Amino acid sequence: MRRLACLLCLLALIAWSSPAAASIINGGFEAAGGSLTGWATSGQVSVVGAGTDPRTLGNLVLPGIDSHSAMVGDQIAWEYSGSQTSFITQAFIADATDLYFAWAAVGLVPNNGVDHSMSETPWFQVRIFDNTTNTVLKQDQFFTGNLGSIVPGWLPGAVQPNASGVDEAGIWYYRPWETYHLTGVTLGDSLTVTLTARDCTLGGHASYAYLDGFGVEPPPIPTVPEPTSLLLLGTGLAGLRAWRKRRG
Repeated sequence: MRRLACLLCLLALIAWSSPAAASIINGGFEAAGGSLTGWATSGQVSVVGAGTDPRTLGNLVLPGIDSHSAMVGDQIAWEYSGSQTSFITQAFIADATDLYFAWAAVGLVPNNGVDHSMSETPWFQVRIFDNTTNTVLKQDQFFTGNLGSIVPGWLPGAVQPNASGVDEAGIWYYRPWETYHLTGVTLGDSLTVTLTARDCTLGGHASYAYLDGFGVEPPPIPTVPEPTSLLLLGTGLAGLRAWRKRRG
């Protein structure tokens, strides 16, 4: 019995010391009941809990994984409040060759009669830099584009009326939760992950993004049931109640 207990302790110690996750601190933003512990931030960065994003008409479920997510930026354009650019970043030592995390984004597409070039529209970027080799491992940026020329991948959300005091006229677009997968990481290298959200450069249209689930396993991505699925579920429940009534 004593040998079995010692063996179990040894196995537990091995499991604890093995690379179960990239050595990033607070990759799920769950520390202290939801916090930014371990992360450096600039601009408008916060931790959000359960719910849905109203500017996506409730189609973007929050948080992405577990109980909390980081929100980088906010719904108020920098002309009215805060900073044009917000970001969250952390440097860490890689102890796995594959890294994952989840992100989603929301941006207000201009509709106020002012022409915006593509580079002037709301934008966000995901960047992973290898500090050991001084190289960019992966960098993706996403502009929203203008009405009539929306960049693929953005889905329409709520309409933003003009003269609201927080943003100029437009339509909120969003990118649903997506898994970001980085392969071929060199063990022991120092990496820096940064997610940046930037309002439109002309000042009147906001952009923000969410980050969650950083680790060596693909994070579970929440989904909102489609209307047809909800209809089928409701029909099935109604049929079940009718069957039970007949049985009674």
